[in-house]
Amino acid sequence: MTTLISENPRDPYDSGHAIRRRVGKLPALLGSSSLHTSAGAIPDSEITPTAEYLHNIVRGFLGTEARAKGLIPLIPEPNQYEKIHENFRLKLATHSAQDACAGAVKPLHVFVDMSNIHIGFCNSWKVSQNIPVDRRVRAPAFNFKVLASIMERDRPAKKRVLASSVASHVVSRTQWPQHFVDAEKQGYKTSILSRVQKISPIKARRRRKTSSTQAPGVTHPSSVVTSGDESAEGLDSACYHTRNGEQGVDEILHLNMMNSILDDMQEPGSMVLATGDAAQAEFSEGFLEYATRALSQGWNIELVTWKAAISAAWVNPAFRDKYGNRFRVIYLDNFIEELNADIHPPYK
Repeated sequence: MTTLISENPRDPYDSGHAIRRRVGKLPALLGSSSLHTSAGAIPDSEITPTAEYLHNIVRGFLGTEARAKGLIPLIPEPNQYEKIHENFRLKLATHSAQDACAGAVKPLHVFVDMSNIHIGFCNSWKVSQNIPVDRRVRAPAFNFKVLASIMERDRPAKKRVLASSVASHVVSRTQWPQHFVDAEKQGYKTSILSRVQKISPIKARRRRKTSSTQAPGVTHPSSVVTSGDESAEGLDSACYHTRNGEQGVDEILHLNMMNSILDDMQEPGSMVLATGDAAQAEFSEGFLEYATRALSQGWNIELVTWKAAISAAWVNPAFRDKYGNRFRVIYLDNFIEELNADIHPPYK
């Protein structure tokens, strides 16, 4: 049997029971009674003659305009599907050839900073669609299976860890974005934290004395004394604003990286690190520091990131020259089409 649509009730690309009810009407549209099944599935022997016609009808049900905007995965035309799939396989083959040149396959440990990767994906997708990066739009569909295939490339993985965050109002796993669900299905241990309210200082120039009546909307300097206020001039005072942000996400990945280094001291492996961040974290020293520790202990590092999101520290010539081919960068920009398409990767 070939299932026509996803049976996953949490799949945002399924469009729920409405799509299922419409699928039940397909036999009448096609003039065939042989397509009737309870779950919208039809025998393989009977789908082939009308596959393209059926495909076009389903595309209409799923929303042509939404797919054109990339908001739900692009379903390639039957003759285009194989082309996209083959191009993807060839792109991966380039990196797989470098894997072979690196010598014996080492145990693979994969760490995914999903927030960093997904934000980079959304921004890169906007650029590809000629949409200003700072414009707020609905997030485009993201195919995590493709990302996993890019990172692992049919190599056995000993450890897979993904960390990210969701808005504070998301209280149930059923509200997760689909790529978190897909990550778990691919064998990734997920740590999804709720974003928290964070306070950030803003320096504001001290205002001159005015009348006791102030205009509405004026920001009041805080009475908290900062080190900057201790100067004789006392020109600056501190103001604060609040925002929702991540806390502890990077640190979870740093901890898991250190655990791998300690647990596999006798057999250093290869770390795949999906992020472009190199800055110090709120409660730890940052990805660059832990990657450097791994490299010093004989590990190989593969950084999977976006060109617009990578920190300059990762491409510093002194850093790259020190570790040679034990440190590689794989840019996801070359896979933007596949990451937004509803295709099955060649691996997994």
